[in-house]
Amino acid sequence: MNTDLPITAAPAVPLSFNVDTEEEFFARRVPGAAVPGQEGEQGRVRRLLAALKEIWMNRETEGVNPAAKRLARTMQMPWGTLRRLYYGYTRGVYKAKRTFAPGDWRSVLNWSKVREADNNLPFAFCELWRTLGEQNQRCWKPAYAELMNIVRTRFGFPHGTTPAKFYDRLPGFSEWPQIPPGAAHPPGMSYDNLMRHTSDPFETSLARHGRAKASAWRVPVLKTRVGLRIGQYVEFDDHDFNQKIMFQQKPQRPSGFGAIDVLTSCMATVAFKPNLWDFVEEKRLVLTEREFMWFVIAHLTTVGVRTDDIGTTLIVERSKAAIREPFRSRLLASVRNLKIYDGGQRDVASNNGAKPGRLASFAKPAHDGQFRGRAKGNFRTKALIESFWNPVDNQTAHLIGQMGKDRDHAPAQLHGMEQYTAQLVRQITDKNIPLERAALVEFPFLTFHQWRELAQEGIMRLNRTPEHNCEGWEKLGFERVQWRESEDSPDWMAVSDLELLSEVRREILSAKIKANQALTRSVRLSRWEAFQSLRRELALLSVASIPELVGVENALGAGELMEVGKTKPGLFVFECDEIEPGPIEFYAKDERGFLRNGDKYVCFVNPCAPRQLIACDEKLRVKAVCPRLERASLADPESMQRAMGVQGSYEAAAKMKLNLRHDDAARAIREMRERNTMTLTPPAPPKISRADREAFLSEETETTQ
Repeated sequence: MNTDLPITAAPAVPLSFNVDTEEEFFARRVPGAAVPGQEGEQGRVRRLLAALKEIWMNRETEGVNPAAKRLARTMQMPWGTLRRLYYGYTRGVYKAKRTFAPGDWRSVLNWSKVREADNNLPFAFCELWRTLGEQNQRCWKPAYAELMNIVRTRFGFPHGTTPAKFYDRLPGFSEWPQIPPGAAHPPGMSYDNLMRHTSDPFETSLARHGRAKASAWRVPVLKTRVGLRIGQYVEFDDHDFNQKIMFQQKPQRPSGFGAIDVLTSCMATVAFKPNLWDFVEEKRLVLTEREFMWFVIAHLTTVGVRTDDIGTTLIVERSKAAIREPFRSRLLASVRNLKIYDGGQRDVASNNGAKPGRLASFAKPAHDGQFRGRAKGNFRTKALIESFWNPVDNQTAHLIGQMGKDRDHAPAQLHGMEQYTAQLVRQITDKNIPLERAALVEFPFLTFHQWRELAQEGIMRLNRTPEHNCEGWEKLGFERVQWRESEDSPDWMAVSDLELLSEVRREILSAKIKANQALTRSVRLSRWEAFQSLRRELALLSVASIPELVGVENALGAGELMEVGKTKPGLFVFECDEIEPGPIEFYAKDERGFLRNGDKYVCFVNPCAPRQLIACDEKLRVKAVCPRLERASLADPESMQRAMGVQGSYEAAAKMKLNLRHDDAARAIREMRERNTMTLTPPAPPKISRADREAFLSEETETTQ
């Protein structure tokens, strides 16, 4: 590195170990502490000069090497380095393309950190340098090469189809700057110096990459959940999990939707889906907006919404986890004070007539010299659920079939697992293995339904753990107080347990706890506990409103009529691999009774919450909300009793109807029974009154006398 400061030799005897020359150079070009508490290069030089002075003073009594070894530990450097600096300082040294005389403090400088002389580069010239750097999409080095080409030839590099730009004058200079003989650039225009004049990282990323990438450098908007109500904001998102599971005889990556309540940070609803494989198109079928529609309905019918003046805002996306027409309009018309925000220009679609923004903010160009970009979602719009998926993946990272968190961390054995699975499937097909034997084949992947149970457990562990750092928890009062009998006791108990004690013992413990704060502590509630404590404020959307919300096009079989008891009496039966393998049964009944076998209905089932089947007529008028049939387990006597009870009620309902229809026959049987009873029963002897009996006895007495 060149410098315009002359090299002046320090006197050999006596040597000065202070920064006593070129004080301006030391103050302006040697960096000080960048962070409070650190010494910087200035502090390092002063500390090093003090160590060299001590070695100089003890060179005859202690020796240079022993003194260097002793002081090197305090300087945190090898003692050989300290000895080399000492001899360079006391004898003179050639360093950084300069010759330093003995006693010149600049011989101990780390010249890679010394700033160049400030040549007061004009602002317009610095703006040209920033423009060239921002036009280069990767780094600043090629921009510096173009700048030096402009200085030497007055021509820049071609940036497009037009010829390279010619500069008749360099911005900020009245005269064209000249390169001194033997130098590579004009004074002050070295690469290191110009790197001090680059644009702000936010401006650089904004110009190079766009608004989405540069958003990481923006001033953050810090938010708090304090003041919110449960259900006021609900974030929705889709996610591809980092495992592969066995489905359709092929290892595939499962996906799912999640809904998280912003106040409690609790994932209140989650749905999993295997990614089906299109064997015709040879491609994976991903999540669709239709499936997300069913997920939203599942959340509204199982968790609920706010129906007061505060209302509920659903925060969704513009793809996959999106709410489109006509479902959007139907939903807003059905739920009071419902709002839908999809990341637009802060326009919230609601049932007050507002419309969503036409263009996402990330699609806007950074400046007028750019084309607009593709509209994309902003993960910060729903940062809560976006950040929730990472710990979910951590909870399921122990499961077999891991894909890795990214390409660099993908396990190598996954390839072999997939090959072995393909071999097993081919053998089953080629050898015509019976289904009973094929079901016994063990694959190195979990089935979808096995994985779903384990993933659900992982999410519940996150919901139920009190070890989290959710913001505002203390201010919201999401805590519980616990107590213990002594400081040595590891058993902490709830305050409600005090009520179970006797009055005398309760008073003694209360006084003891009040006097010693170490006997009490505050414990954070888990997300699930906080959510359950306030859940009563939400109202469930009626299941009977589903047909009107989704339309006949989303009914089972695209609206085809389904017959009651077609395969099994008293049941609706159909198959859907996305819900469950094998037949899926629903009782053809509601609280009013069973539907008639043979009748046909338009049926709706939510695949994200297949608990009820809604049976409608052709005009989509709800006739019954039918419960799911759960198969009775032979190992569970109670489930067998419940199934037998339903069977008995089915028969009792039929018997009641028959009794009403055949009342005449029943009456005829009763009358016939009565007549036959009278015929076959002998007549009873006539009854004698008491007076006749007494008269008869008196006559008998007189006759005997």
